[in-house]
Amino acid sequence: MYIICVPRLRQVCQSQMNALIGDTLLDGSVDTIKTKLIGLYFSKNKCKWCKEFSPLLKEMYSQIQMIDSDALEIIFVSSDPDQCEYDISIAGMPWHKLPFEYRDIKQSLISKYQFKTVPQLVFVDDKGDTIEVEGRRLVERMYGRPHQLIDLLTSKLDISYDL
Repeated sequence: MYIICVPRLRQVCQSQMNALIGDTLLDGSVDTIKTKLIGLYFSKNKCKWCKEFSPLLKEMYSQIQMIDSDALEIIFVSSDPDQCEYDISIAGMPWHKLPFEYRDIKQSLISKYQFKTVPQLVFVDDKGDTIEVEGRRLVERMYGRPHQLIDLLTSKLDISYDL
């Protein structure tokens, strides 16, 4: 389980995702996020739809990671009201997590990607440019077909993965 430490992410609107992917993780097991494809997953513990979607995303993510661990990274951004709910939300999540205390960063991301409800999955490139704002619907539609999901998303990046 990785928890991302992002002191420079406070400048997310100016320097985009370079700040996010350029910092080390707190547990030291991974130096950076090395992929060009990033999913920002906005969710919270007490949300019926989040509880339904999270297992689907986790399974799809696991399938992609088994094929190519550099193809996609997910970063959880909590919409939980407090640290206790955040801790419940992150239990068992296999991806990176924005620490709960960075609420200002969460608000900046919500403003940047302009959505109102959770769960929300926004796929971005390593500069923070939007690839797909309807990531949740895309994962639901392509569930069980990780190759097709990555092919579709990377086709918008001008890169390709041999999965």
